Amino acid sequence: VSKERVTILPCANAAGTHALKMVVIGKSNKPRPFKNIDLPVHYYGQKSAWMTKDLFKKWFDECFVPEVGKWLKDHNFPQKALLLLDNAPGHPSEEELTTEDKCITAMFLPPNCTALIQLMDQNIIQFVMQDYKKNLLLRAISKDQPIEKNFKRI
Repeated sequence: VSKERVTILPCANAAGTHALKMVVIGKSNKPRPFKNIDLPVHYYGQKSAWMTKDLFKKWFDECFVPEVGKWLKDHNFPQKALLLLDNAPGHPSEEELTTEDKCITAMFLPPNCTALIQLMDQNIIQFVMQDYKKNLLLRAISKDQPIEKNFKRI
């Protein structure tokens, strides 16, 4: 069994009209297959491929705040946003996830209800994983070689 793993972080607004670029965390800092490729995701390397507080803070400051700010500006909305999070150990504190002007900030959902009210837990993550698996299988069977060789190549 392969011990390769990745962590993904999907993020969208409550209406579903703005999905941010997904975050993918793998074990390698610079995977060879991604050399000279512009990825459609924010990729980070971390030894265990898990989200850490430092990686989350980096994503919040360098990706979330600019992408959300641009979307709000493009749609003539006030520059205010709230990031709702579950209370996972890989998240920094609410104080650390707040811009200097306090217009973009984070808030943690109560611990025992996140699966009930958090939108990403309501099948969105499962749909992303199903779509990935479907596309992987389609790539594996669409070549002229045996499926086993294609999976090794992929």
